Amino acid sequence: MPLWFQRLKDKKKSRRSDSRDTLSSAASSLTKLSVQSSTGNENSRNSSITSSSTALPVPLQIGAERVQKDGSPKRFWHDAVQMLQENPSHRELLDTYQKILQAESEATPSSASAAPDYLLKTIDRSLKLLDEKRSKIRVGSATVEVRGALNKVAKAAQYAQSFVGSLVSGEPHAAMAWAGLSLFLPLLINAAEQPKALTKGVEYVSELLCRFSVTERLYQEQIRDALATVPTDTEELRSSFEKSLTELYAQVLLYQCRAISQLNSSKVIGIAKDMFKSENWDDLSSELKEYEAKCNRYKYVLDAEKMEREFRNLEKYMKGLNEIGISLQHQTKETLENFKHDQDLQANQRQVDLENACIQKFYVSAYEKQMNRNPDAVKGTCCWLLDNSNFQHWRDSELSSLLWVSAGPGCGKSVVSKMLIKALSKTSLPGKPRTICYFFFKEDDTLQRTAENALCAILHQILRTPGNSKLVRHAIPHCDKSGANIRESFAQMWEILMDIVQDEAAGEIICILDALDECEEKGGSGRHMLIEKFQEFHNDYIETTNSRNTCFKILVTSRPYVGIERKFKILTKRYPEIRLSGDEESVKISKEIDLVIEEKINMLRVQLELDNKTTSALREKLLSMKHRTYLWLRLIFEVLEQQLKTTEKHLLLVIKELPKTVDKAYEAILNRIPKNEFKRAKRLLSIVVVAERPLLVQEMNVALAIDENLTQDSQASALSLDLEPEAVFRAALGNICGLFVTVADSRVYLIHQTARSFLLSDGKTQTNTIEGPTFRWKNSVYPSEAHLLLSNICINYFLFYGLERDISVIQENWREIANEDYWAKTMPERAYLIPEYSLIAYASKNWWKHLLHTNLEHDSPIYENGWMLCNTNCDYFKIWIMGNFSHDLPEDLNLLDSLEIAARLGLDFVARRALQSPTLSCHYLEALYHAIERKHGNIVQAILEAGKIADPDGLLLLAMTIAGIADEDPLGTIRFLVEHGSGNQIFYQAALINAANGGLYHVVRFFVDDCGTDIKSPLDDGLSILCHFSTRAGCDEQNLSYLFERGVDPNGVPENMVTPLERATTTCRLTMIKFLLEHGADVNLSGSSDHGSPLFQVLQYSFYNSKVKEMDDSNYLLQLLDSSRERDCVIQMLLTAGAETGGWPENLSEAFLQYNNRQKQREKLGICIDTGLDLKKVAESRVQSSLREEACSGSVATV
Repeated sequence: MPLWFQRLKDKKKSRRSDSRDTLSSAASSLTKLSVQSSTGNENSRNSSITSSSTALPVPLQIGAERVQKDGSPKRFWHDAVQMLQENPSHRELLDTYQKILQAESEATPSSASAAPDYLLKTIDRSLKLLDEKRSKIRVGSATVEVRGALNKVAKAAQYAQSFVGSLVSGEPHAAMAWAGLSLFLPLLINAAEQPKALTKGVEYVSELLCRFSVTERLYQEQIRDALATVPTDTEELRSSFEKSLTELYAQVLLYQCRAISQLNSSKVIGIAKDMFKSENWDDLSSELKEYEAKCNRYKYVLDAEKMEREFRNLEKYMKGLNEIGISLQHQTKETLENFKHDQDLQANQRQVDLENACIQKFYVSAYEKQMNRNPDAVKGTCCWLLDNSNFQHWRDSELSSLLWVSAGPGCGKSVVSKMLIKALSKTSLPGKPRTICYFFFKEDDTLQRTAENALCAILHQILRTPGNSKLVRHAIPHCDKSGANIRESFAQMWEILMDIVQDEAAGEIICILDALDECEEKGGSGRHMLIEKFQEFHNDYIETTNSRNTCFKILVTSRPYVGIERKFKILTKRYPEIRLSGDEESVKISKEIDLVIEEKINMLRVQLELDNKTTSALREKLLSMKHRTYLWLRLIFEVLEQQLKTTEKHLLLVIKELPKTVDKAYEAILNRIPKNEFKRAKRLLSIVVVAERPLLVQEMNVALAIDENLTQDSQASALSLDLEPEAVFRAALGNICGLFVTVADSRVYLIHQTARSFLLSDGKTQTNTIEGPTFRWKNSVYPSEAHLLLSNICINYFLFYGLERDISVIQENWREIANEDYWAKTMPERAYLIPEYSLIAYASKNWWKHLLHTNLEHDSPIYENGWMLCNTNCDYFKIWIMGNFSHDLPEDLNLLDSLEIAARLGLDFVARRALQSPTLSCHYLEALYHAIERKHGNIVQAILEAGKIADPDGLLLLAMTIAGIADEDPLGTIRFLVEHGSGNQIFYQAALINAANGGLYHVVRFFVDDCGTDIKSPLDDGLSILCHFSTRAGCDEQNLSYLFERGVDPNGVPENMVTPLERATTTCRLTMIKFLLEHGADVNLSGSSDHGSPLFQVLQYSFYNSKVKEMDDSNYLLQLLDSSRERDCVIQMLLTAGAETGGWPENLSEAFLQYNNRQKQREKLGICIDTGLDLKKVAESRVQSSLREEACSGSVATV
């Protein structure tokens, strides 16, 4: 046992034994580390060292690499140990220190990896021992010094606990220094007396170890993070610091060896005791401090160098950050630009989709195909039009213009129109893009004979033309508001068209309307609406300066019917150049027909292989004939082309026998039909004449196979259709009707529009029958009989041919079944649907339309079949209903009833039958709504007469529906509604407003005279009824005059917030302003003092007060003056009527000054604003108003 442990008390023996074991293990490990780390020259070492030590290694060079080749940090403690081994005496001290560690622990060398663990345990146990001994330390001068050293050494040991494990694992030789630090604790506790200098030195060494553990760590980090290449002076400075640090560590170890040996002198084996007596501890401490100072001097310089380098690195780092920031900014900008670009693309795509959807709403009819039905013009023809000065003026004009081309039937008007469309599309005016739009009216197709569809086609062509995308903005608001119903609003579409032609981006727009005479007279106003709009356009954009801003050219062709001539007479009388009559160009047309004859003769010669003599004879004969037309020529050559015998004599005989007129030609063609095919031909022709649209070949095949005479009593089981193969039937059409029908685009047409007029009869009863001896084809088709035929075909098709058995297949394939183009395909392309389905779409949409055109009594068998078809519980109802109301049908068809179907379709007989049925449950209110909405007055009357409506006051919102009733005599329906208890005074007032704004004068009188509607009291909003009139453009003079006659005060009602004149002026309703002023309205009266006078309110509109100065560009000046014309007209009317001026704020004075400037500019340009105000009436009305006011106040003073 060590001697110094004999001084301890026996009761602490076990604890001391544990401490010795820990130190022994650490010492053995450290001894092994020292031996294992030594390499090189063994002869340079002292052989007197005990056998417990092995050969010591040769010391490392101080200038070695700071960082090892394997990347590990510099081992300064390792270099310090080797430096001590260079000196024999120092090596002896180091060996003695190792022996003391081994002697204290009495352990054998252990593994190097165990050193950190044992060292930590040694420090821990030494600190615990210190805690137990603190109370036992003797008091005395020496003890106080030891206690101070103990405290600092203990703190150092505690500090070492936090990192010594990682330190020793990376630098095992550092364990020798920290092991010595831990050995100071038990030795200082038990030393009776220690040299003061030694105690202070131990204290100093403990502090130094703590400080330089941090310094070394920071330096290791510094050289580890340094650049691969450093300046030479920095390299030398670091080498000097490392040498100084190694020397300092060597001196620390040397000091510890001496101190431990001194404190444990009893444990030194084989070494003289006087070896330690001569130690001067103060000098040793001073030497340590000198080494530390030397290290610190280098450290300060290195720290400054490090700071400078770090500043440079920071500068580079900041520069890099700046570059990164710039890069990130660029990337962010690029990302934002890409994001914005993507957003713009998406927005553009949405806009494109919106525009395409809007444009598609106007595609109703296949107008291209209708144009192509007409033949191309023969070269050299159409000069009668092209050479005409009126046409050339129209064509070459750079402003808007109108041209009406009239000619008799068969003169080639449609051919000319087609030629113009192709020719004009190849040229344009300088600097103006040209858009060509057209529409060919065709009486045999419902889609090609309405004014609404004509406008749809025109708008569709304009908007879809490349380069016109900017023009779609004029249509989008209307499409958003009305949806697909925009196609039914003539007024809205014309407004869109006018907005487009006024757009600068529109350029030149040429509109060709062919065969206006074939435009359907919808409600007696179809073609007339168009002509009236032409007149309005001529007045607004051709006769006035507005034409400077537009280039919209309209060319209309038609037959010279009296009704059309009278409508155009208003214009042609003043502007005869807008009329081009083909009848006046008959000589030129005749010469052009000669060119066509030459062309046709040459083709016939090749087709029939005629010799020159026969060809010349035919040419001579045809050229000599008079009263020829293009249509007649077409019929003649179709007859010649069918001749089997082609000798000269035979062909000349055929020509000689040819009819001289078109009617005779038609009769001759039809008489060539075999007698046994007359009935079938008559049936086919009747269908073609009255069909809502041209039937497809396959549809006609099915229609002719259906028996129209079937009834429920005569039919017990489902029939099958006896159809001919499509190709066979197509070929048979020529045999059935000869040349009278033609097939184009898989649709069956009459040879010419005049053929329809030839067949139709004006008579209501049929007298010209096939069975009669005097039968003739002309006027042989009676419309009501033809409609009855086609209606029966459609109804029987659903009832008796078993379609209900295939309802699931039909519903699944409805899209294909309802698509005309699908059935126009050849058989292999539509093989998965049987031909029997081809008529379903047409029959679904039109059976009831044809039925409505028949003149039958209500007990007719067809009505019974029609009633069966409207049975909502039957499968055939579920088939045909899909072709109707696709946009507003309920998903559950069981929600529909027969009465509602009748109200939607206008089927009176079905409605009356449903109302009479005691077991049928009906939706009376819904049916009434649909009947009013669709203007079916008879059904409205039937529902009201049945007394099924529980709340007649709430039955009709007359304010919403009265304007929608557009029967030929809406008063009858309105009167009937009121007589049956519909509405009250509130509804009457709202209905009266709608009627007045709709121009329904007799309806206004009905509400005032017959219903006693109060027109003098304020409405629910406190305003006069006139205030609501003044905001409507449709308000007409007759209704206003009537209301004033009935005592309506032009100044409104008492205490109203807005007077009628205020409302009229702010909404710029010139007619209303004129009538109010002429009937006594106070021009300076305002409903509120906050508003100011009507003139005050007009002037304060900032958007209106545009400044107009003299400028060189007269066109631009005219445009500015025109944009303010209406507002200036209002101001002029108010001033003329005596509006007060002055006392205004500066902005209104400036606005009034600008008005005067505009008026002066108009005077210079010779432009006059005609207000139409009758000053005499204004003066008289003001006198009458003053008299009334005086009378009301009790004064009789003379005004």
